[in-house]
Amino acid sequence: MILDQRNPLILNPNSESRLNFAPRFPILVTFDDITKPDTVRLVDPADLDAAFGCPRTEGVSFPWRSAGLIWRVWVERETTRLSREMAAGRAGLAGPAAAALEENSLLADDHYSDRKQDLRHKELRELFTAEQERHWQAARLELIKEIPGTLPSPETLSAQAGGPCHVLKSVTVQVTDERLTEGRVEGVFPWLEEVGRERGTLIPNPPRLSTDLTNPDIQLLDSSAFSTELFK
Repeated sequence: MILDQRNPLILNPNSESRLNFAPRFPILVTFDDITKPDTVRLVDPADLDAAFGCPRTEGVSFPWRSAGLIWRVWVERETTRLSREMAAGRAGLAGPAAAALEENSLLADDHYSDRKQDLRHKELRELFTAEQERHWQAARLELIKEIPGTLPSPETLSAQAGGPCHVLKSVTVQVTDERLTEGRVEGVFPWLEEVGRERGTLIPNPPRLSTDLTNPDIQLLDSSAFSTELFK
């Protein structure tokens, strides 16, 4: 199975399952100043214009950019939020049961639990039946499948202005034993090894707690992400 993975993997952003396909892309980044590692920024493979600009869409509002998110993450969060808010209506539920199911789901999605939340869970579960919960969950699953297709994308929002200026067509990833990047990456980033020996991340002093990370892909990015030939 490992040997099979050495064949090139073609990642097509135009795949029919584009939303689920995007996480397979390598993390893409750029630098505001290529000589300064702490100026690294995340590049959205679905919205390259956010990083590189596009004069013809300057007046267009992109909600994920305003939220400081890449498009895919924004879609995932909006889908989570909207499906929770709309599930009761789809299931034909109203009143205290509908409100309790929504709040109960919000607490569950928070992935954090303490005594106060546990008590609140018990209070909420007194307000709806198991059958109502089944209908609510089924309705939410339907919405989770439907909502992403109704949300705006970089292409749809920029269409009236002539479309995006930059589009990623494909990425080819291949595992190899050959040292294809040796010396080449270091030529672009002469500071790579020095920074790697000095600290664990390109941006110094990331939050110690994972819950305090606002952009872990960037805040935890280290020198080894750019080259496997360092420190040998």
